[in-house]
Amino acid sequence: VKATGAIVLLFGVIGIMYFLINLRSKLPFAAVLVVIPSYLFIRTTGLWDGIAFSEWLGTQVSPDRAASLWYRLTMENETVGRMTNRGMFGWGGWGRAFDFTFDLKGVPTLIVPDSFWIVTFGSNGYYGLITVFLFYLLGPAVLLYKLTHREWADPRYAPITGIAIVSLLYALDCLFNAMVNPIFIVMLGAVSGMAARLERKPASAASPAKPASKPVVRTARTASERYLPPGRPQPSEGRP
Repeated sequence: VKATGAIVLLFGVIGIMYFLINLRSKLPFAAVLVVIPSYLFIRTTGLWDGIAFSEWLGTQVSPDRAASLWYRLTMENETVGRMTNRGMFGWGGWGRAFDFTFDLKGVPTLIVPDSFWIVTFGSNGYYGLITVFLFYLLGPAVLLYKLTHREWADPRYAPITGIAIVSLLYALDCLFNAMVNPIFIVMLGAVSGMAARLERKPASAASPAKPASKPVVRTARTASERYLPPGRPQPSEGRP
């Protein structure tokens, strides 16, 4: 299956929507917000190279998918290793961060970046990486903070919350692919604008309970209180 990533993202959307609508929980959305910067941190610092995971994937899921992931992670690891003295602002443009070869199983191989985050990191360093992903994550994070779990499932906020979920999963996809599309930039602008306009409602600001109203006791109306069409003579007391 060559659409494994797309299938995973599809189930991600379904899972987040299920938790929001049926379980009234924002936990999966918040988890993705935490996973993205955490992954960037452990990859750019070299704390995790991912090779062991690709080998496990080959034995448990699909050797073809594992080989593709191994190749991608290897390219990223070599690029990160070359950022030792260029970590702050990167190598700049013209692909200089990837213009070198390394020994891959005895064969001189040219670096081929395949993920948006490594392209950004190699070209612009930590400065560019933090700036770009801060733009991707800040709007959805503020929206998560300001809207309650009930409002996330409210039809009034459905358009913007739906866009926020899609935008967040696009940021997640940028960890493994480089599918730059202007429509997602426009969507993130809408999310950020809406998040800036909203005001957070504190939990203690629940509307106070209304005092119990007394039952209305209806009494019989007198003849003078009864409705008569215009032009009709009004009844007078003592008249039969």
